[in-house]
Amino acid sequence: AYVYNASVVADPLKTLRNSLVFSGRDEEIDRKPNDIHSVFLYNTAQLYRGVDLNLNGGVSFTKRETGEQGRDVLVSMGLNVVPHRTLTLGLNYSDTMSRLRGGVSDGSSTYTRRVDLNVNFNPVRTVYLSALIELIAEKGQGTEITQNYSVNWSPFPDGALQFNIS
Repeated sequence: AYVYNASVVADPLKTLRNSLVFSGRDEEIDRKPNDIHSVFLYNTAQLYRGVDLNLNGGVSFTKRETGEQGRDVLVSMGLNVVPHRTLTLGLNYSDTMSRLRGGVSDGSSTYTRRVDLNVNFNPVRTVYLSALIELIAEKGQGTEITQNYSVNWSPFPDGALQFNIS
């Protein structure tokens, strides 16, 4: 297999960062291709101190040893807000459109929309609380809701001993 990556980063302003990333893998399995190539654009802007916004998107192409060829298109955006040094709020949204054709596949496509909200609270140096609510909707299926909660307590400031409940 040959694996390669290239990226170009632009920081036109102190509060704006853009990067274009190209990556790929050319591989053969039993003299059949198992390749993936992708191009993604990542953009992050600090709107205000403690308020970051990101907008990302890209496409990847796959070719499998079964003869199937796939294309995935991903668009995502997120907002992170730190209203106080002990509290972080995050809202993320993504759409993924996938198509597979050829080989043993008759051709199929899927569409996945994902939204998640997370809250992290660190009231004192040794206690960390976290909550995540995630909604996932796929083409032809119902919406799935997942909730994750966790508590981390480290009685010693250096973290040598930690207790986790999630």
